[in-house]
Amino acid sequence: MRGKRSAVIAAFTAVLALGITLGVYQASTPEKVSIPDSVCNGTLKGEQFRDFFPREGEKFTEEEHTRSRFGWADDNFSSASCVLRAGDNDVWLEYIYNAGNKYPREDMQKRGEPTEWGEDYGAYRNGAFFMYVACPGSVNAQGKILVKVGASSAEADERDVGKVVPQLASLTASVVRTLVTEMFECRSVDSLPEGPVEFSDGRP
Repeated sequence: MRGKRSAVIAAFTAVLALGITLGVYQASTPEKVSIPDSVCNGTLKGEQFRDFFPREGEKFTEEEHTRSRFGWADDNFSSASCVLRAGDNDVWLEYIYNAGNKYPREDMQKRGEPTEWGEDYGAYRNGAFFMYVACPGSVNAQGKILVKVGASSAEADERDVGKVVPQLASLTASVVRTLVTEMFECRSVDSLPEGPVEFSDGRP
């Protein structure tokens, strides 16, 4: 009888130890990062952001830090931002449309490394592209949208050997296309260039 009781206790102890071990393992195993099909209030395709986040780590979250929802556009003034987070990496996006702002090229390109995209221009600094994109509309023929697209991983990327900044240049162009064609419905749609945003000095 005593031998059976000892065997039962030993078996219970083994099961308990196994459960604790599995619990610790599951708690320490990184969670797979899953990016939704659409992000930023459903206005942008999630797949274009997947390369900016690790495959495993903290789960995906999305935040907005402005009063208006991302995707909202107005002929006089619009402003919205969206921050995507997963696995300790961030991607942030912001746009501002102000019918009274002209964003002169010379002034804007002094604020970082000069960039171009067709006839549009901007600058790159601190892991983000700042682009000033023509958006003639029914109210203001001289309207421009300021678009900011940045990534935490780009801040540490060496542009001459790294991959993140070129990927960010492609993402910036994709976001701008969506803003111009689908959200603001600018009359400059037909003049949009193909390919990524480029540095003015010709470097990749």
